[in-house]
Amino acid sequence: MATVTERLFHLIAAVLLVLAVAGCATTADRKVTLLYEPTVHATGGSGELYLAKEAESPPSGANQAVQWVIGSIKDRDGNKTGSIVTDTMPVDLVLQAFSAELKAAGYTVVPVSDVPPKAVKGISLGNAVITLDEVASLVKVEAKSSVKVSAEIWRDGSRVTRLTYETVNSDMTVTGRDQFLRETLGKALQNLMREAVPALIKVLEQK
Repeated sequence: MATVTERLFHLIAAVLLVLAVAGCATTADRKVTLLYEPTVHATGGSGELYLAKEAESPPSGANQAVQWVIGSIKDRDGNKTGSIVTDTMPVDLVLQAFSAELKAAGYTVVPVSDVPPKAVKGISLGNAVITLDEVASLVKVEAKSSVKVSAEIWRDGSRVTRLTYETVNSDMTVTGRDQFLRETLGKALQNLMREAVPALIKVLEQK
């Protein structure tokens, strides 16, 4: 019959084993999806606008499911516990936002692989970079997202200029963690659209 000391020993061993397993466990990767809705409410656009993007190959950070790693999840001590991934190329996420805003501004947006040589109005997006990082603790979650993209503006078959935009959004929450990352990324994209869309329309519509 086991003594009290033996029982206590086995109990302590079991607790230590559970703690060891928990310490080795890592948080699963978090996937972010985004359906962008126009928020800029810009006006002044008219006619067909060809919207293109530079070709982008899957990065070395993409996993076997061809997902793009755009950031990391860390605990409060700075230890990485997972990655933040998306099924959509960063340039496509930015393109979707531009397309929604430019349609709302009055353009008939025509998606193309390259701006046609004789296009009256065109925009070609490139060098898109999106980052989204999270630091989680027991009481709160902090996140930071940045978006950067360049836009070549075309008029009457000629490239007029190339502009670069970059924005950063940081946020914190203690509730609603399931939607937090998507909202943080969405706000970063909205900030970039507020800066870029009115400026692009101004160049496109110059007489």
